[in-house]
Amino acid sequence: MLCLEAINSDPKALVVSALLAVIVGAVGWAAKLAVEGFLWSYRRRSREIEIATALLAEIGSNTAAYKIFSEEETARRLAREILADPHYKLYIPLYKDLFVFEQIKSEITILPEGVIDGIVGFYSESGALDALCQSVQEERFESLPAERRARYVDHLRSQAEIVVRKAEEAMQELREQTVLMLRGRAVFTALSSLGAVATFSVAVAASRWFWAACSGLDQAGGMMGGMAVASRFAQRAMSGI
Repeated sequence: MLCLEAINSDPKALVVSALLAVIVGAVGWAAKLAVEGFLWSYRRRSREIEIATALLAEIGSNTAAYKIFSEEETARRLAREILADPHYKLYIPLYKDLFVFEQIKSEITILPEGVIDGIVGFYSESGALDALCQSVQEERFESLPAERRARYVDHLRSQAEIVVRKAEEAMQELREQTVLMLRGRAVFTALSSLGAVATFSVAVAASRWFWAACSGLDQAGGMMGGMAVASRFAQRAMSGI
């Protein structure tokens, strides 16, 4: 009340108080936007890390079977089996689970372009290999001469080799990007924490200054008394955070 009386007793103090109210209100609005921006960026970065980690696990687990079939020894063994037994039924157990990719493919655009290229390249090539593997289960393939089926096995091995290479490239990109995102989130959080501490320190210093000014009941006290009115604008601006 004493500060408000000082404001009313001095027109200059009243003008300065109104100006302070506008400034504090603008600062409160800017602080609200800064907090909202921090929360949005933090959630986005966290989601990027979740997607990259999940894709890394899925690609790695699905590549295990491809690595076995991409080896030349495996292809030679299957070719020998086909040539030795004309009725040998070729079966390639390339099981894979695309649950993660199916769930997040609508969000994959939040990842960097280079990482997306590697991921899409792997899943595209693995899909082509799956189609080839499916074709060897058909009766038409079994009716082909043994020599031709043996050569087809080597073609499948070459495609599996491509898939493995694409998988390794995609996983390398995901690992590097995950490290960068984790570091970036940690730095961003640290800077935001320092900013919050600095803001709190300034608020404490301003409060002390305001109290000392109000205790003097002079013109400066009247001006600083306007901070009481200004704080109401700041509280309204910050209430929406």
